[in-house]
Amino acid sequence: MFNTFYEATRIKDGLLHLNISNAKDITNYGITMIARNNPNLLSIDISGCSNITDIALREIGMNCSKLENLNISSCLEIDGSGLGAIAETCRLLLKLNISKCRTIQNWSMKKIFYECKQLEEVNVSYLNKIGDEEIRVLAQNCCHLLTLSAAECPYISDTSIQILAQHCLDIDYIDLSRNISMLALGQKSHSLRTLKLNGCDCITDVGLNWLTEGCKALEEIDLSNCNKVSTELYCSNIIYVVYKLPSL
Repeated sequence: MFNTFYEATRIKDGLLHLNISNAKDITNYGITMIARNNPNLLSIDISGCSNITDIALREIGMNCSKLENLNISSCLEIDGSGLGAIAETCRLLLKLNISKCRTIQNWSMKKIFYECKQLEEVNVSYLNKIGDEEIRVLAQNCCHLLTLSAAECPYISDTSIQILAQHCLDIDYIDLSRNISMLALGQKSHSLRTLKLNGCDCITDVGLNWLTEGCKALEEIDLSNCNKVSTELYCSNIIYVVYKLPSL
């Protein structure tokens, strides 16, 4: 039947973009076969693939050196050794999403931040282990960073935010929900356009004044559930403001 009904076809330049997010049945073997037969892959989204481990990431690293976009969000079996292989060979990486990979080790994050200096978009949200040291390595080595999502990362302090603001001058989107330094951003992040502060209990009107005095390009700010912020924010350049949600 397969000889007459189905005939495999080959893509001339190989597969360029792969999105199999939440494919629960995909295994390391499947990713290995894809990586070995498609060396021109530019983007891979395997977020939520619960059976994928560092073995598959190592194969991607060894075979897909042109990779620009990697999304492994919620891959709970990845601890970081495969990410190290990505760092050694995929030096053109522009976008990296490792959010909710709660077993990933800090050394692997520092390695990829150090080696992949072209990174523009990074998502490390919901990683309880990441802290000032990892953000420092990111900021000092990835000066082209435009977007950082680090929501619910309790160990990121003012120190790392100051370094980020100092080195990544073109950053225009930051999500540090529940953790933020207003003064550091106001002094350094002059190109910042979008800032999400949802649930930042420590933010006050004073901090927002520091922010708006320096961030003249700021257009959108999310202040929902910031209980110490008043509902009056006077800044002519801000187009969209989300205030704290009313109590139910």
